Amino acid sequence: MICEMCGKDVNELVLVEVEGAFLKVCKSCARMGKEMKRPSRAAETHSPASPALRRRSSPPDIFERMTKEVVEDYPQRIRRAREALGLSQEDLARKINEKKSIIAKLESGHIYPPDKLVKKLEKALGIELMEEVPSD
Repeated sequence: MICEMCGKDVNELVLVEVEGAFLKVCKSCARMGKEMKRPSRAAETHSPASPALRRRSSPPDIFERMTKEVVEDYPQRIRRAREALGLSQEDLARKINEKKSIIAKLESGHIYPPDKLVKKLEKALGIELMEEVPSD
């Protein structure tokens, strides 16, 4: 059996709660959390266990997960969309409740937009500024 905390292959695992997560760990890692009462074998096999307690048949493939990031050409996309709508930087700033200087810095690529600002820009301009990329 493999410890879910340190990865050691051991004969016996202990169920502990570590910061709200339930893990099956070796005795040396058990001191990191609060030891939990182990359910009986019958209860384990006949009742559905919580996802945290289910034994994994194989480790999850972290490369299959995707995350969203801001596209590299965000300054050009913002400028083109704003101009296509006939808005000045000041008009766009007023529309999304930001300063004109922020719009100017975004369009020049001097600042990277936080997620909250990306969402406001996407909604106001009707464009996509996020793309899915494999997570590291």
